[in-house]
Amino acid sequence: MAGLENLSERDRAVLRSIFDPTATIGDVVDDGDSFEDDEDTTDADKKSKELCLQGVQLAEANKLDDALEFLNKGIDVAPERAPGYNDRAQLFRLMKRDDGTYGLINNFIRVFKNGKTKGVDRVTKYFLL
Repeated sequence: MAGLENLSERDRAVLRSIFDPTATIGDVVDDGDSFEDDEDTTDADKKSKELCLQGVQLAEANKLDDALEFLNKGIDVAPERAPGYNDRAQLFRLMKRDDGTYGLINNFIRVFKNGKTKGVDRVTKYFLL
């Protein structure tokens, strides 16, 4: 995956815990949450949250393809809103589509490159929850 050289050790550990079936949560470096979680204050964030919530509800009803459609729309509306990426990654795991999860990580790195570690911290927090 291109772009991994810019990640912190904590970010690498989180990714390792996601994609390495032998990794445990104890393998992740926990330096505490040193960031504030952004509120969904913009109209785009609120619309994204609404679409993602519908996607999650569809996933819970085992309508996985429909759920993916809503989650994709939620991410398209607000691409810098971290929870949408987490929800979609979890859905890919439910669908046994790890290839989609890897693509999601690559996409996320592309969106949040240029040293935006606050965004990386936010998403890794959601991946761990």
